[in-house]
Amino acid sequence: LIEACGVLLVPEINFMWQRECLNNRHLAKFSPLVPGNPFSIAIDAPHRNIYLAGFNLLANFSNGFGASITYNYEGSRSLYDHFFSAGANVAF
Repeated sequence: LIEACGVLLVPEINFMWQRECLNNRHLAKFSPLVPGNPFSIAIDAPHRNIYLAGFNLLANFSNGFGASITYNYEGSRSLYDHFFSAGANVAF
């Protein structure tokens, strides 16, 4: 926690690792909402590691307002993605 000039800053760092390995290859079957032809999608056996790392910075102001910014990175052997978000709040 960092406090200066009536603003409380709360930095956060996060990290997560997920290993998927317990399911076999399978077929997912779908049916449309209206009568028609159902279809199937083959889903490969999961065998991947997924990593998520990021940071959050929360700011609480003395007048009851707050703001936050967040960045997260998600990656694996076959994909990666970046997530950015910002928010504001007011206490009442």
